[in-house]
Amino acid sequence: MIYAHAASIALGKRDDVVRVLITASLETRCARVASDGQLGEKEAARLVRESDAARADYLRQFYRVEEEVPTLYDLVVNTDRLSPEQAAELVLAAVGSPPDAAR
Repeated sequence: MIYAHAASIALGKRDDVVRVLITASLETRCARVASDGQLGEKEAARLVRESDAARADYLRQFYRVEEEVPTLYDLVVNTDRLSPEQAAELVLAAVGSPPDAAR
């Protein structure tokens, strides 16, 4: 298993990979960053936006991807309403791994 910035692009032409994007709305991601109580909502939002910008810059600089779109992936999992465990189960089902592999 390979997971990293732009792995889906670097390996995109291979037939033996499943390209997965785990995502959530800006609001959900900000709330998760702020959930440990270390940061306020505004600071968490700033960090998420900076991370999004850095990811976009990386994709643009190294892969000439102007916009990250769902068609770059085989499976897009929105975790706004799914738990991490549910998301993992979906990914494992998509790649054909046994359920015990996630545990």
